[in-house]
Amino acid sequence: MLEFILLFSIAGILTGTITGLTPGLHINTIAVLALAIHRTQDTDPLLLSCFIIAMSTTHSFMDFIPSIFFGAPDPATALTTLPTHLMLFKGKGYEALTLSVLGGLFGMIILLIFLITIADLVTPIYKAIKPAIPYILVLAITFIIIDSGNWKKSLLIFILSGILGTITLNLHMINSNYTLFPLFAGLFGISNILMSLENKSKIPKQNTKIKIKAKGTLKSSFAGFIGGLIAGILPGLGSSQSAMLVQHIGKIKGAKNFIIAVGTIGTIDIILSFIAIYLIGNARSGVAIAVDSIIGNLTKDTLSIFIGVAFLSAGLSAILTLKIGKIATTIIEKIDYKILGTSIIILLILMTVLFTNITGLILLVTSTTLGIYAQTIGARRSMLMGCLIVPTIMFFFGM
Repeated sequence: MLEFILLFSIAGILTGTITGLTPGLHINTIAVLALAIHRTQDTDPLLLSCFIIAMSTTHSFMDFIPSIFFGAPDPATALTTLPTHLMLFKGKGYEALTLSVLGGLFGMIILLIFLITIADLVTPIYKAIKPAIPYILVLAITFIIIDSGNWKKSLLIFILSGILGTITLNLHMINSNYTLFPLFAGLFGISNILMSLENKSKIPKQNTKIKIKAKGTLKSSFAGFIGGLIAGILPGLGSSQSAMLVQHIGKIKGAKNFIIAVGTIGTIDIILSFIAIYLIGNARSGVAIAVDSIIGNLTKDTLSIFIGVAFLSAGLSAILTLKIGKIATTIIEKIDYKILGTSIIILLILMTVLFTNITGLILLVTSTTLGIYAQTIGARRSMLMGCLIVPTIMFFFGM
């Protein structure tokens, strides 16, 4: 049985590599396909679940590559687009990628250390704070806006993005798996590329020889671990919302520390969404829902196998991410940024039309305009995460 678990895990790693490197190809799509196969074919629930877990874990590492080098963010990495883009133009794109990978790996180690403690505390804490979640969110966001330096601009962008996000999440004309693609491609992708093209930016030679300070890495990873814990357990909160809260409330300063924290959050969020099925009986993500539907009653022994698969996938995908990242640096150095940026914009537009039709294209134009406006008035771009936080608050208040 062990060899089949390894085989399906490797297949998941390869699939996660493809989904992570391909903007718009979401792991939920593959998970839904796997669920459909399970319902129509005689497949082993454990092996299929291992495939999904390996794929999801690998995706959490790989999706930083298009975000850093090509400015095409996944919702989980959207907030890092600006700091990683800035590092790219300083010749430190590969360093940014390494920091995100280290964040994910350190997060896994911290999770392993505190796994027993988490298992004992999560259920009672979850039950105790669940009714207060919307109020906690409102207080946190209020503090973040006041602390932003220019609360009027921050509030304006937060409200505008919140309205846009609320409308987007209620668009029934777009496949739910791709709803966020045009939203984030505009807010954090195309808007950023257009501003770089306007400034006539040029990508310098990338430095692949880097030094990492252990102290800052551990501190940022632990902050990210807390954020990942919040995102992985609480319903309605994703890694992007948690990253915004951790960045401001945890006082994470500097692009490098923030990238580490987001790398940690993304990986921890994925792993804990599966653990949450066992601890609180709540599947916290699309892939977790698929696994919950496939596996049925999740036992302690099966959960142990899942955690082992996740750690194996994290280790292998970390190595694979850095290898592919080095290839990406050599490619991007040889391409004129104007040609590259224009090509990425065209690609994102084509993918938007393909996945979300004309409705998604309208959304893409609107979100791009808002993303440019936020940069033009000098507002913190993290305020654009109102597109998810406002609908989350409304959800908890029953609206």
